[in-house]
Amino acid sequence: MARQLLLALLFCFTASHGGPIDVWTSYYDNTRTGANLNETTLNVANVNRNTFGKLWTYPIEGNVYAQCLYLSNVDIPGVGVRNMLFVGTMQLVMYAFNADANELIWQRDYRDPANGISPFPIREQFPFYSGNIVGPVGIESTPVIDRASNTLYFITQTKENNTATGWKPIYPFRLRAVDLRTGQDKFGGMALINGSVNGTGLGSVNKVLTFSNRYPNQRIGLALAKGNVIIGFGSHEDMNSFHGWLFAYDMQTLWQTGIMCPSADAQAGGIWHSGRAPAVDEDGNIHLAIGNGDWNGRTNWGMSYLKLDPADNFRVLDYHTVWNYAALNEKDLDLGASGSILMPGTNFVLGTGKDGLFHLLNRSDYGGFNPTYNRVVQEWIAWVPVEGKVRNKEGWMKTGPTYWHRKNNDPLMYSWGLQQPLMVWRFNRTTQRFVETPEKAAPWLNYNGFTNVVTMSANGETPGTGVVWANCWVSGLAEYEIVAGILRAYDAEDITKEIWNSQMNRARDDLFTYAKFVPPIVANGRVFLPNANFSVVVYGLLGSYTTAARPTTGPRVTTGIATTGVAPPPALGLPLRTIPSIVCQNSAVTLEVRAYRWNVDSQIEFTTRAYYYNGQPQMPGPTLLLKPGTYCNLTIVNLLDQNSPVSHCRYHENSFHCPDTTNVHTHGLHVSANEDDITQHITPGSNHTFTYNIVPDHLMGTHWYHAHNHGAVSLQVLGGLVGGLLVEPAASYTLPVDLAALYNQPTRLLVLQHIAFGGSDTSNDAAFVMLDYPATSGLFASAAEAYESYPPQPQFLAGSNRDFFAVNGQFRPTIALQSDDVTLLRIVQASGIRFVELELDDPSGWCQWQTIARDGVFQYAPYQQNQAIVLAPGNRADVAVKCSAAAVGKTIYVRSFPSQVRDAALGKQNRQTQSIVFALVVADTGSPKTASFPTSQATMPAYLDPVFSEPRAFGGQNVTSILLSAGSNDQHAINLVAFPGFHVPDDEKFVERLCLGSVYEFDVIPPQAGHSGASLHTAAHPYHQHVNHFQVVGLNGVDPTAAADIVRIGEWRDTVPAFAVNGIRIRFKPHSFTGDTPLHCHILQHEDMGMMGLFQIEPAGSDSCVYV
Repeated sequence: MARQLLLALLFCFTASHGGPIDVWTSYYDNTRTGANLNETTLNVANVNRNTFGKLWTYPIEGNVYAQCLYLSNVDIPGVGVRNMLFVGTMQLVMYAFNADANELIWQRDYRDPANGISPFPIREQFPFYSGNIVGPVGIESTPVIDRASNTLYFITQTKENNTATGWKPIYPFRLRAVDLRTGQDKFGGMALINGSVNGTGLGSVNKVLTFSNRYPNQRIGLALAKGNVIIGFGSHEDMNSFHGWLFAYDMQTLWQTGIMCPSADAQAGGIWHSGRAPAVDEDGNIHLAIGNGDWNGRTNWGMSYLKLDPADNFRVLDYHTVWNYAALNEKDLDLGASGSILMPGTNFVLGTGKDGLFHLLNRSDYGGFNPTYNRVVQEWIAWVPVEGKVRNKEGWMKTGPTYWHRKNNDPLMYSWGLQQPLMVWRFNRTTQRFVETPEKAAPWLNYNGFTNVVTMSANGETPGTGVVWANCWVSGLAEYEIVAGILRAYDAEDITKEIWNSQMNRARDDLFTYAKFVPPIVANGRVFLPNANFSVVVYGLLGSYTTAARPTTGPRVTTGIATTGVAPPPALGLPLRTIPSIVCQNSAVTLEVRAYRWNVDSQIEFTTRAYYYNGQPQMPGPTLLLKPGTYCNLTIVNLLDQNSPVSHCRYHENSFHCPDTTNVHTHGLHVSANEDDITQHITPGSNHTFTYNIVPDHLMGTHWYHAHNHGAVSLQVLGGLVGGLLVEPAASYTLPVDLAALYNQPTRLLVLQHIAFGGSDTSNDAAFVMLDYPATSGLFASAAEAYESYPPQPQFLAGSNRDFFAVNGQFRPTIALQSDDVTLLRIVQASGIRFVELELDDPSGWCQWQTIARDGVFQYAPYQQNQAIVLAPGNRADVAVKCSAAAVGKTIYVRSFPSQVRDAALGKQNRQTQSIVFALVVADTGSPKTASFPTSQATMPAYLDPVFSEPRAFGGQNVTSILLSAGSNDQHAINLVAFPGFHVPDDEKFVERLCLGSVYEFDVIPPQAGHSGASLHTAAHPYHQHVNHFQVVGLNGVDPTAAADIVRIGEWRDTVPAFAVNGIRIRFKPHSFTGDTPLHCHILQHEDMGMMGLFQIEPAGSDSCVYV
């Protein structure tokens, strides 16, 4: 009885106004309204770009899918009174921070590598998982706090090697209870989640259905009800033979007091709510919604709202099942995607789900089941149809609505459905019904594809204090990968007014990335929101916190023990290593290709194929130094095992094949395609010598080499068969003095390689999961062949870094810079699919950088001082960087961030988010300095004479298109024709026949609506052609602002994004060499699958040329 009284007091307290708020549970309180009505500091007037912004970030280890919790005025033994913030991560670490400073109070790490205990790796149980959760599972759901006993409750899932099963892994869920002040165990510390019910459902044995810890997903937040901790389970993407489950454990003994399976005689019936906890009324009864599943009104409760008694083994007190539950099941329109909220001051329950309907229920009479209509108080459509568009997830409701209870004015309800704007509905206090037409809608945004998570804050119902907060995604596939994020704030009384967002002053306020399903919480003048960059971002009134510098020290946490101290900064790697270089100038070089076990700075280790030089593995390969007017004989010796089975290597032009047959391509060199001969097939046990004759006027520049055996390019390049290639200046070539000062420095070459395995944010990208069979099984006819000889067998040594760009084979290396000195970085993007968008994380403006060359060709002066340096797969950039004396002793992070500004050009797919790619460490060594950025223009050779204003050959009026086609069933093509092969008749082989010395103009177009591959219509595809660079002459409707950091009109490139939707216009003049010259998409999996073609370049004046 005492516990029920306490619960009622908590229920009433959270609805009051005026005192400091405690955020002790999911969505603020047991009603789950998502509203903090005790916020007296933040309001519409002061939440603006001038007075409100980022204060600091807490560094943490692991992604976050749980809401933060906040307690005020906690008396911590030996520390004193603090406001505290709690956050749990998927790396099994629970943190407690000082909510008013960047200070760690304690943390608890449940990993124990020595005893084989780690977070649950999803792909071990779900090899075809599409990535709904990125990375492993540790602490996923929102915890709950019992302030009366100072107890924090949360769930962990681990992978453990168990002697009882012959060391076969187990994946247990455990309820944990710790003292929120110290992190020490309480009530025995933990309880194992298990149990059985009577039933004949899928997986039952002898009419008993047992909870399996292999398949459930514990996403729904925890709740406290009638002295119990309430724990729910759904599924991972409805995979395997899953069931929903509900458990109750006593708050003080941690003994199980209740268990329910809502599909005991069927299957499915998940309980997940997009993370929102079940609502709990003042009597201690719980209210929730069940997802897809069968219904019989006794043991099966799919597609139902339920009212349950947690003190009586979840006895069903009332229910409502939607009349068309079977039809909704077939379309995955599950009712359990949002959960139930209790509307204060009424007897109503409000719910919604993927069907896009709001349901208003009477808590005293839920309505039961009627086979022809829903017997509820009110039901109405929650989405706005898009004109001319067939509904596809429009209005799907996940995370549920937010409700502003107002006693003297009509309450307001806010919701942001999929592919919809933020909308508000008014609840008429007189009629006790919602006005079914939205009161207002915020302006449409161009990324309304995935769930934006909404909460609100206000000082009761005081006018001008209501603020709606939305955690929004910006670009990419938010459902399946890490994407850019933004925090938005709207006037709650007029949501057409966006009063602030975290990109209005990006340098100061950027959220960086989106934390899926995580609501922002507001507490006592601060806004707390995790991102996917392993941090929690804190916003507030500027000037309210003055020491937000990154902490410089921190403890090493002992496994399973609560520790205290200052939060550690992001971990950095070792100083950037210099890749060994080999001079190949009128000389010969031999590289061997062998199997290699690659360990990337103790982050990840896997088996792959690598270049060896003088018997030593090189990852990346050694840098080749070439010179104009000389030759280089490069011999590739293939020491891999035989392809298995050998028959897979015969005439499988556009499918994955021959994983252990190789060759080499010199990407960017102006050499004959007969010398840069990718038709060579170097089989295991054989070798081939490529002779490259470098023309006397070849421009000095930054290039690279990589494997290019059609059908295995993506696997071999992604696995590491890449290396840098620098063309040194000819003896007769003279650089201007300011450029010479840069290029005479010791070379700092950075080779970027994308590492990605299952469970990473790119795990839905076929090109990368090829590194992680069996995830790729079924993508290619013979994909398994790649792993018979060399299974990668990845080990994630640091636990979390499954997806990152290595630099020179290192993780997050540091580069030492001299202050007030201009340093040259020569960057090679040796990737096969992802764009990187490099930015300086430098809000103080200590450092600047300037792009000097792109794709091995000097840019036109004045050189561009970029905000970002965007590199498509295959691109290169020579970048001058300079940091002021104010940066001495500082570390400047270089990150990859997919800014919304570039969405119109790049679309939202294949873009890398990475909090730290490398870092600049600034010192004053007193050495001589190059004080100024260069301003002089370099001289260009004849083969790079401008063609921007030259007439096209013979005055042709039409612009020919190169259509990059990519579609279902892996039908990848150029101009709707998959690559026919190198050995077919000439009339079947070529995209076009061109003549030396004539100017040609092409629109390179990504997949278009109405063609194969229309599903990729919103993504940019990197177009690359061998031998001849081209000049960019048109952006095809893309705003130059959106393209500014990507490409400029007039630039010379060999690789460029074909911009999303309309592509890009290029012009070039074939020079120096005739022959069959390849062109292809540099998403290398697309190239392997047929998105490649050939130009046949004929001597000038040939009758067979095409003039356009």
